[in-house]
Amino acid sequence: MQISDQKAQSSDYQLHYLEKDMFYLALPDGWNVVGPRHTGNPYIIGPQGIKVYSNTIENYYYNCNPMMVQAAQAKGWQIVNPVALETIVEQNLKSRIEAQGGKFIKKYSLTNLENADRYLAQITIQAHGFQPLGVNVLATEWMNPEGNRSLIVLTQTMIRSHTGFSMWSLSMEELEAPEAVFENAKEIYLEALTNKKYDEQQIIAAGRNQRAQHQQQMASNQAMWNQRMRNSAIAHQNRMAANQASFQATQKAFTDASNSISDMSMNGYWSRSASSYQSQQNAVNGIHEEQTITNPYNGNSMQVNQGYKRTFVDPYGNYYQTNDVLMNQGEYSQLDNYREVK
Repeated sequence: MQISDQKAQSSDYQLHYLEKDMFYLALPDGWNVVGPRHTGNPYIIGPQGIKVYSNTIENYYYNCNPMMVQAAQAKGWQIVNPVALETIVEQNLKSRIEAQGGKFIKKYSLTNLENADRYLAQITIQAHGFQPLGVNVLATEWMNPEGNRSLIVLTQTMIRSHTGFSMWSLSMEELEAPEAVFENAKEIYLEALTNKKYDEQQIIAAGRNQRAQHQQQMASNQAMWNQRMRNSAIAHQNRMAANQASFQATQKAFTDASNSISDMSMNGYWSRSASSYQSQQNAVNGIHEEQTITNPYNGNSMQVNQGYKRTFVDPYGNYYQTNDVLMNQGEYSQLDNYREVK
């Protein structure tokens, strides 16, 4: 890894490695990295009361097909369309900070930092097999009730996955310093963020490794899904064979009894036909161990196996059943076009 920045090589500056982020920050003597980013706690402490905080990253999902929306909500994901950073500041951040006694000063773009973060995001996101859609950065400045100044940097990153959804994330970092040293501290901090040092090949290798692990997990899920389908089909065939034998044994007796009372039953047939249809259907269902459900796509009735806690149907009448109440539908691509019957 080549370090070309003169300040990074200066004896007055030291490179601090952030392990989870896989990059270095060049900071002057007296500035120290004391923890990981995105925890809500200070991760940089500087002289004269300088502190840098990094909030946890918030992730939001959008452009999901209906099946992905259900899976995302089942996992507790938030479905929210992208919101401009200026809107977040005006409609959310201002009111929260002013309610605590803070005062808004100004906002402005950080083109150099935005370009640097966009390039790093592109490397990282593509290594994980996703498509980068953009990075936006906005700086805001504030005065807090204690008389200290704050710089809050908002970063928005947008990606598209290969499984049918898009995602955007929001992160915020805050530099807090006494007003007398704020401008100098801000310059040092922004320069460190803009000129982060990292090894591209290390980031790419780490991303590909995580992607391989994810694909291995998906393959394991696929194998488990296929086995469930085979077990379900075998069990149904065995039940049908046993039911058919029992049905044939009683068919003759049933026919004889029906013939002997046919004249009497015909007298009231028309008045009973509407109400008896469901009883007849239930009897047939009982013989074949089936039940009648409504296809959630078109409203038509259809027959499925009895005895399962969950049934999923596609627009063409195909269905999958399971007793696994904890199964996460979103983990199986075969169920992308299926809806669960409630």
